[in-house]
Amino acid sequence: MQAVQFLEIEPTTRCNFTCGFCVGRHMVQQDVSLATFRAALDAFPGTTHLELQGEGEPLLQPQFFEMVAAARARGIGVSCITNGSLLSAENVARLLDADLDKVMVSFESLDAETFQRLRGGIIAKVIEGLGRLVRERDARGLRRPAIGLAVTVLKDTVGELPSFVALYRRLGLDGGINLQPLNPMPGYRRHYDPSLAGQMLSDREFREHVGRLRAEPVYGIVLDGTASTRGFFDELFAGFEPSRRACPWLKRGAFVTADGWVTPCCTIKDGEKAGFGKVGEATAAQLDAARRALAAELGEGRTPAPCQGCAIAAMAIAEPGTVAGPDPAETSVALEIEFSWVHSSWLALQRDVNRRLIPALSDAVVRLEDLRRRREEPAAAPDELAELRRRLEAVQEERARLAAEVAASQARVAALRDSWSWRLAAPLRAGHRLLGLGRG
Repeated sequence: MQAVQFLEIEPTTRCNFTCGFCVGRHMVQQDVSLATFRAALDAFPGTTHLELQGEGEPLLQPQFFEMVAAARARGIGVSCITNGSLLSAENVARLLDADLDKVMVSFESLDAETFQRLRGGIIAKVIEGLGRLVRERDARGLRRPAIGLAVTVLKDTVGELPSFVALYRRLGLDGGINLQPLNPMPGYRRHYDPSLAGQMLSDREFREHVGRLRAEPVYGIVLDGTASTRGFFDELFAGFEPSRRACPWLKRGAFVTADGWVTPCCTIKDGEKAGFGKVGEATAAQLDAARRALAAELGEGRTPAPCQGCAIAAMAIAEPGTVAGPDPAETSVALEIEFSWVHSSWLALQRDVNRRLIPALSDAVVRLEDLRRRREEPAAAPDELAELRRRLEAVQEERARLAAEVAASQARVAALRDSWSWRLAAPLRAGHRLLGLGRG
């Protein structure tokens, strides 16, 4: 088990929006103190990525930028998710000065009336601020933060996904579009009113809609993003393989609530009941022991109590053949989820090779040949030629590394298709297809 590298700290539980699916409105309204924030960084000295996000709006935290500066001073990369309502000229300038890795802006709908009903905000103001952030970043000639969209997909808004792609292109975003359904975990669901609960997509419905988008090459590139700078969740889930009795959060991540409780991840809200301890009170050894205990429980094929209803936990224990494992029908669905996940990873890697490295390689080769032709001319500097050769070698090494990852992902797809567990679940998948319960 690795030390915590990915730390998420909740800046505040306060928000200027009134989203019905937000747990924060039912929590004590408070900001994390700067002392608690520093204690959290001290408790996890191996942190390399920090996400400043929780149930509230981060930019309402009066000391938000001090926190970013404190983390950056330690060499930690910082990302955040905002509702976009506070992207004023002043805040945009401060965000760009702060040198964040990634900024995501959250949405559910692009229809002004629906947006106002769901969030209690004005969509025109959010889009204006988002556009301002992109323009100012580009005007400064900066490569980061990567800027993207975090979209919660509802039954009534799933048809808007192409419109989000259009907005993404129109504004010149590059950080990708993160899609997620309403969270089905008990800590969330108990706050949904009947109308909102009816907006929840099943896992099958969500995967089908996202799968259709990913099948379109143009949409797939937008969903993945084109920025070279990756954010907290991009890196946290990099290389994650479902059905391996492990969770990326428990393996190398942790969440700190606004009142200082350390919990397994950002979806677990009750620190007193499910937390590992408080920063500044519990020792590093105590926090680590609690993390290991929960990870061990998952490793034994049992879903820990705080993780009930979590899709990642369900996938982690999906491998059949253990007494404590899920029933066969759940195993069949989980295997299909795993296949979709691994296959999508393979396709994404292949797209990365085709989109980024092959053009870079071709460009480097053309420039190298051009310099070779000009070597006899005084303008052809030997240093320039040597530097280009080094760059070409670096691109080739990166291409080889990614090609190896593509091959490994492809092998995992083939192995899963060829495994006894996949074959064993074949009749169940066929039954799911006939009943309309799964893809097969």
